[in-house]
Amino acid sequence: IEQIIILEVSGSKARAVTEPENEKTLRGSKEGFIEDIWDNIALIRKTLSDPALKVEIFNLGRRTKTSLAVLYIGDLADEKLVNEVKKRISRIDIDGVLANGIIEAFIEDNPYSPFPQIQGTEKPDKVVAALLEGRIAIILDRTPFILLAPAQLIQFFQVPEDYYERLY
Repeated sequence: IEQIIILEVSGSKARAVTEPENEKTLRGSKEGFIEDIWDNIALIRKTLSDPALKVEIFNLGRRTKTSLAVLYIGDLADEKLVNEVKKRISRIDIDGVLANGIIEAFIEDNPYSPFPQIQGTEKPDKVVAALLEGRIAIILDRTPFILLAPAQLIQFFQVPEDYYERLY
């Protein structure tokens, strides 16, 4: 045989997609992210099946080799912003990445600002809405919180119901 194909067939236990603990809604989706990066990407693709949705994978941590995905819509997101986020992520050089707070610390502009520059969420519909606004989603494997960049102060006053209720 001149060629072989190697496939990983092992499965690991993962918790099921359930309602998020911190962002519960009365109306709308009851799905929340889990700790598996590929399941989280699938939750986003289930709602946003746009071929312009880009997913770029990085491996971070010299020892942990943690997977990180950068998602954006190619024709909506600002190309300079996307390139800057990817550049900052590629410059991260540490032994291990265990939580997305580490990513946040490495990529934010002003670490001493009292105002957050990156928003976190555990709801797929909120990530899809942010992507449709031209923002960038950063998904780290083994965490159910997704980072959204950039963040403006007003976005922290939005609640998930804002997407499901009529505007007054």
